[in-house]
Amino acid sequence: MAVTMQEASERYNIPMEVVREYESWGGMAEKDMGVEQCGDADLEALSLMMTLRGLGFTAQEIKSYMRPSPAGAAADAMRLRMLECKRVDALRAIHVQEQQLEQLDSLRHRIRAAGKA
Repeated sequence: MAVTMQEASERYNIPMEVVREYESWGGMAEKDMGVEQCGDADLEALSLMMTLRGLGFTAQEIKSYMRPSPAGAAADAMRLRMLECKRVDALRAIHVQEQQLEQLDSLRHRIRAAGKA
């Protein structure tokens, strides 16, 4: 079932900027009386774009992920590298947050210990 760009944006909470970006890459070639339509494949691609966006991918990274220059196994290898890089970044951020929590807990402990003295 095809929906218009506006309907896709409203129904599935996809920002219009994401829909327009996808359209600029050549998505949504289907038209109904001159109005661009999103088919099931388009909605699936838009969903992937939103997932990648939520993972911190930039617009250019999303485009590279979804429309890789090499095709086939080379494209899959490139996508895996991209995902692994994002995973490493996420782990680093978690590590920094863990260190911050340890420092917060240490400061809290000092205050509590000083209050008992």
